[in-house]
Amino acid sequence: AIVDAKTAGCLARYSKFIISGVGTVLIEFFAIRGYVRALWLITIWMVLIVWLLGALMFVCGKLWG
Repeated sequence: AIVDAKTAGCLARYSKFIISGVGTVLIEFFAIRGYVRALWLITIWMVLIVWLLGALMFVCGKLWG
């Protein structure tokens, strides 16, 4: 392997949060400018953000079950 598995896992997790942050900023930008498709994406993007926060809470031990 080129990269250690633990390092690759951390990079993958961080990249999800970076992508979700950039996507949120882009959707807000386009929604403010009046693009209808950006408004449609808001609900789907909110589900993604909630899912990522739940995954983060599970990994940190704050969520179980």
